[in-house]
Amino acid sequence: MLTGARHGIRQPFEPPLDEAQLRELRRRCFDAIRAEPVAWLAHRLRVSAALFGAHGADWPRGLIYEDGEYAYGDNPPVPANAGALHRTLMHLAGRRASLAWLAAWPWLLLGLVALPRAWRQQPIGVAALALAASAWSYALPMCVLAASVQLRYVGRSCAASLLAAAAAFAPRTVRAARLEPNDLQGMPMATVQRYIFTIDDLPKARGESHELSFQGGSAESFAALLQQALRDPVLWQRWKAMQPDPDAVDPGLGASDPTATVEAHQSDVHVSVDVRSSLPHAVIKHRMTLLVGKHWSLRDVSAA
Repeated sequence: MLTGARHGIRQPFEPPLDEAQLRELRRRCFDAIRAEPVAWLAHRLRVSAALFGAHGADWPRGLIYEDGEYAYGDNPPVPANAGALHRTLMHLAGRRASLAWLAAWPWLLLGLVALPRAWRQQPIGVAALALAASAWSYALPMCVLAASVQLRYVGRSCAASLLAAAAAFAPRTVRAARLEPNDLQGMPMATVQRYIFTIDDLPKARGESHELSFQGGSAESFAALLQQALRDPVLWQRWKAMQPDPDAVDPGLGASDPTATVEAHQSDVHVSVDVRSSLPHAVIKHRMTLLVGKHWSLRDVSAA
């Protein structure tokens, strides 16, 4: 319809525009905006409202989405989706196109609602924040750039926002805390090892869970708390009880060493921690993380 119009609107991809045609197209586009800025702004506001909002029940389906397969340029052809699930989804979309679930704003809003939880859910919260930022960084420019109100312009943003919410509200997992074979190689339980850790800013070093975290500010209080956590499994037992499936937690993480010793020396806000224990590195690492999160570094391991 458009390519056969009186003024000869052409296909945007075939054949491709040369550099001179692109310059002329840009010039005319910006000239039109400068000539009628109010009309252009009003037009973009209407497009944005239709792009992110619900669609009218009387709108042609082609203004919302296209159910078809298209091969642009030299891309290989895509086989048609003739499955029963696809037909059912297209039937529902056609009958419910005017409802909010087919609008972009609820899905984008879902990602924003999940941001406070994502901020507290570290480290998975970083992925949720990145997905939400990606969703909005892609969606907002469409207020100016979208050529129509079809869902394809904001579909990727809706998908990213949905993934952000899923990551933010995902249950905590304990699989990453399981002992790995490499953690035990060369470190039998009977061998006492000396571990040197550093904590850059002890007053600000806190664990993910407030109930389990170190709350003090001195090196001596931290050394006493870590030594107690290594000598008996109480801290680990409290952490285990907080997991969605306590029975799935690796019991190897609950090992304890009644003879473990911890010394800590403070210089300004930096703390050096000297641990001597027969516990595997993975167990000590887990107890350290419960107390001060990821705010520590392992500097040296040697025989005691």
